[in-house]
Amino acid sequence: MVLDNIYYGTIMRCDVYKDVTSVSFNDGATIDKFGYSEHIDSVYMEDALLAYVHGVYIVLGNLKNILDYYIVDEELKKSSIRLNNNTIISTRPFHEGSLFVSEDSLRPYYIEEDSKQYIK
Repeated sequence: MVLDNIYYGTIMRCDVYKDVTSVSFNDGATIDKFGYSEHIDSVYMEDALLAYVHGVYIVLGNLKNILDYYIVDEELKKSSIRLNNNTIISTRPFHEGSLFVSEDSLRPYYIEEDSKQYIK
């Protein structure tokens, strides 16, 4: 795994999730559907160690044994990755109770580790 893809970040929990959708009918033949989602979040875990792989974040602290590594590895080989609330998470919530990474909180791991080596 490349160190450029490892980060510290905050994992958020979605407490309230609501889809706001609008539908408009144009000339009776076409339908336009658009909208957005509103959500209220709370901090679930600060300074979590995360790896960015195939467009999702892996929570490295939740990989406890070789079976966990195998399950994540097999999931990443699939064409559509199934999000797992404990280990494989996205950058936005999809429903109440889902975990996601706050992109604003991400900091590269390797810069902090390099600076620790030089401070003595």
